[in-house]
Amino acid sequence: FIRHIRFKKRLGRGKSVSEAIKISKGDIAGFIDADLETPANQILPVIDGVEGGYDVSIGVRYFRLNAEGIMRWIASNAYSYLVKRMLRLGVSDTETGCKFFRKEKILPVLDMTKDNHWFWDTEIMFWAKHSGLSIKEVPTIFTRKRTEGSKVNLFKDSFDYFGNLVGFWRKNRSIIN
Repeated sequence: FIRHIRFKKRLGRGKSVSEAIKISKGDIAGFIDADLETPANQILPVIDGVEGGYDVSIGVRYFRLNAEGIMRWIASNAYSYLVKRMLRLGVSDTETGCKFFRKEKILPVLDMTKDNHWFWDTEIMFWAKHSGLSIKEVPTIFTRKRTEGSKVNLFKDSFDYFGNLVGFWRKNRSIIN
């Protein structure tokens, strides 16, 4: 069962996803980014990860590169490298826009996750891992699409991500080590 939820007030991406998961009706809850850069035919194998017994299943992005996607690929891989080094998660792609969860297991983790915007993805994966949830990574094709009115500003957002990562790392060093 798929349900589209739209909030009247802008909550921020992370807060919107958290609230949607909380009000979802099924045993499995998750999301995909609306731009379908992860194609629809790649979603069911990710959901199968949760149906197969994992608590979290994510679509790890394998970029289908084009001229517009090369900078996004570089930024994404640089960020993933920093997350692996700083947070020591062992998760390949915390920022993927294709994540599904066993609802009963992720609900307590949602309360630990404080960021209401884009850093939510890193934070939810950190807390899921440190809460002992099992995580399945499923390779998915990711094709960067040109979207008019995209809210992503590669340089500003990359700078913000880095600042959030450093601040989060500082705050949670005792858990990481």
